[in-house]
Amino acid sequence: MMLNRYITLYIILTTTLASCSTTRNLPENEVLYTGIRSITIENKDESRAGENTIDEVEAALSYPPNNSLLGSSSIRVPIPFGLWVYNSFVNRNGVFNKWIFNTFAVSPVYVDAVNPDVRVKVAQNLLHEYGYFNGSTSYEIIPDKKNPRKASIDYKITMNDPYVLDSIRHIRFRHRADTVIQMYSHRQLLRSGNNFNVVTLDEERKRIATLLRNEGYFYYRPEYITYQADTTETPGKVSLRVTRAPTMPRNALRPWNIGSITVNLYGYNNERPTDSLFYKDILIRYEGKLRVRPDVLHRQLRFKTGNTYSERRQERTHAAISRLGIFRYTDIQYIPKDTTRTCDTLNVIINAAHDLPLDGELEFNATTKSNNQTGPGIILGLTKRNVFGGGETFNASINGSYEWQRLADIPLMVTTQLSIATNWELRHRLPSHVLFSPG
Repeated sequence: MMLNRYITLYIILTTTLASCSTTRNLPENEVLYTGIRSITIENKDESRAGENTIDEVEAALSYPPNNSLLGSSSIRVPIPFGLWVYNSFVNRNGVFNKWIFNTFAVSPVYVDAVNPDVRVKVAQNLLHEYGYFNGSTSYEIIPDKKNPRKASIDYKITMNDPYVLDSIRHIRFRHRADTVIQMYSHRQLLRSGNNFNVVTLDEERKRIATLLRNEGYFYYRPEYITYQADTTETPGKVSLRVTRAPTMPRNALRPWNIGSITVNLYGYNNERPTDSLFYKDILIRYEGKLRVRPDVLHRQLRFKTGNTYSERRQERTHAAISRLGIFRYTDIQYIPKDTTRTCDTLNVIINAAHDLPLDGELEFNATTKSNNQTGPGIILGLTKRNVFGGGETFNASINGSYEWQRLADIPLMVTTQLSIATNWELRHRLPSHVLFSPG
């Protein structure tokens, strides 16, 4: 009933407002934005890289106009109902008028809000970032011939030929870092002849930083790598030098080793550890009683004291501990062994909080069968984690239903069903050298 009222009101408003103006009550000097009329591309690069660049540039220029459909910059609703309501009720008082305005009005989009000056600058910067250093962008506002308070925008993009990478050199890296970078040079993303592209430059920085972090450089970050580009040696080509940033801290210049390893096991309610024990090369601190066997914890570690730090091993350790399914959260911290300038050892602290050992689930349902039996049902499920202290999981469920059948020629039949299902998940873990490749 309420839906019908809204539909009726909508039809009445649409019929009443159809002859209204969409610009009558606009603020002075404001022009209604009706969208992009055209985007002209000159000297277009037809390559795949060129197409990707144009997609990025057009995305920067797009802006949803008035009456846009689901925020689209190119598809508009033919009936500007929201603008009609806005112009008809924006200056009206009264409870009903305010309700109509707040419910159906759509605020107008002005050309000033589109800010085409900024958009063409952003678009031109994108051209430069993708290697089109001689590219340019411009725009023109096109007033509506029937109503000068409406306008669309024409954009013009000139691409020209992109600059390509010429020589690529890595300089000013320390000896061991240079060796690591050269060892994996076949994986580098920067290749002579490829278009200059800042996205690829950033990805290459991340690749080198990850490579070095897997070789012990714990404090190395992508921002510690910088580029020096020279476009004056050869027209249309870029000579690129990859070097370390002058702001790189001293601790990022050397590889680090793993020192002591401590595992802090917090209680079900995040209670702090109160007792401890040593198992092989790790110190296990726990709250109350030790709820997981020490050998199980030790097997999850993909590094040991004396190893060179490796980000890959850190991630694998974190994933292995999480897979036990008995901890609510896990994090790994690294702290320098001392504060001397020559320190190259990181002590490892692994924090994990026990998840609740029991997890229950209650589900109600209704069943209708092909033999005309129907009735309510219930499923009660119970999960017990870490049954024997090794990450084992025990699942049990009870499924019960109360059903009846009644037909014209068959007396009332009542059926009660009860079933119990159990499931053990025994997690036998292989040694790490079987699950993972070395490194």
